Amino acid sequence: LSLHDALPISIVRLRRAVKKWRKLHRAYVKQLKFKKGLARYIRLKNHSLSKKTAFRYAGYFIKYGKKYTVDPKALMAIACHESRFSAGAYNAAGYYGMMQTSATIGRNAGFSTTELFRAKNSIKAAAKLYSYNLNVFRGRHYMAFAGYCAGTYGAKSGHYKIGRAHV
Repeated sequence: LSLHDALPISIVRLRRAVKKWRKLHRAYVKQLKFKKGLARYIRLKNHSLSKKTAFRYAGYFIKYGKKYTVDPKALMAIACHESRFSAGAYNAAGYYGMMQTSATIGRNAGFSTTELFRAKNSIKAAAKLYSYNLNVFRGRHYMAFAGYCAGTYGAKSGHYKIGRAHV
């Protein structure tokens, strides 16, 4: 083989590599735009958060949504309803963190009560619970939301109220 014969092969490989890189880059840009959009929504609902913090929270919603096969926007809807994306939220009834999870749910996810005040841990525990509820209720989101708010047993037995403030 001469240099001239080998040249077209390397150009073909180079073109394939460039095509593959462009495809990966487009996917990355798409994911980045999605994450930025979620971060904008978080800041819209909680003005006290910095852009950096909102972007980090958006990453947690995406990460744990993907891990537990839950739509990140569903998790964000819960966080917005429960605490307006405030990681330090506390309810006198015994619910902690951004997602307002109970100590029992936190322990089931492997976290102490104080660890639930970290957004990452709170989102992870909530994603795990919501994924469980989706499986229990065979993918029916309104029932999974009811299970999140009223408890899985409460939603199964019908002891929950459907309204604007709940589901």
